[in-house]
Amino acid sequence: MGWTSDIHGVEWLRKCFEPDTREKADGEWRLLILDGHGSHVTGSFLVNCLINKIHVMRLPPHTSHLLQPLDVGLFGPLKTALGTALDPILRKEVSRLQKCEWLMGYIEARENAFTESNVLGGWRGAGLIPFDPEEVLRHIPPPPSSSTLPQNVSSESPVSPTQLFENSFITSSPPEASQLRTTTQVLRKRLCEPTPLLSPERNFICRLSRTTERLRAENSILQQENLELKRLNALRQECGKGVRVALKDRLLLTADDLRDTLYEMRREEEEKQKNKPPRKKRKTAAPPPPQSEPIDQLPDPLAALDSPSNSELE
Repeated sequence: MGWTSDIHGVEWLRKCFEPDTREKADGEWRLLILDGHGSHVTGSFLVNCLINKIHVMRLPPHTSHLLQPLDVGLFGPLKTALGTALDPILRKEVSRLQKCEWLMGYIEARENAFTESNVLGGWRGAGLIPFDPEEVLRHIPPPPSSSTLPQNVSSESPVSPTQLFENSFITSSPPEASQLRTTTQVLRKRLCEPTPLLSPERNFICRLSRTTERLRAENSILQQENLELKRLNALRQECGKGVRVALKDRLLLTADDLRDTLYEMRREEEEKQKNKPPRKKRKTAAPPPPQSEPIDQLPDPLAALDSPSNSELE
């Protein structure tokens, strides 16, 4: 499951498989069963296997679902558990599942699926421990015989016309609005008549009541889904407030590597903020002083007394 490359394959062999199986092997040769991915047959991968006394066995193409213990005993329960964990969100028919939601569901599913019994069942189901080839061969169906191939037989027959009440709520689900309106209008007229109702009309009333109950239940389910969608949107808004960290092309193989890398990047960021010089306050330019006019350009207050307007007033 997941994504890999040639570099990831070699690093997984050096940092995960070889150290974890070294003590149990006690200097003897180990067996590593792999599928046909290209990262498993690179030169550096095979050289590391020879140096550390590891036998490599490749599975035949298109047989991992029968021969690989992970596929047989773990990935199936993991897929089921992951579907169960994500079902409350998928039932809301959201257009896009967020990565954090998938990751939280995967963590829960992995704890439920990766149990000791499932691990041992994978080896047993693949016919490896205990060695039992029939455990695999019995899952391979025999080739179909040409004489037993099913033939398509058409069983369709022309539908005869029926009465209005007998045909309602049968030809369409949910019922068509125009057909329902027409039938109910005829029924209301029949209820106003003094004659007793016929069997098709009584049956229509029973079907109408059942359909009403079903639509009422569907409406309640839709209202509950709408409420859960609102809660999901509120939760996504809270998750969106978190801090995103760029891993900067670092090679991470385990959860411990991821955790240590995040802590290291956080310390580096704190040290960077601590050693960052304080920001200098921006100096604002003082406003220029008001310019005083020369004395010879100032208006003469006595000149206003000699103006023509003042002489007329006299």
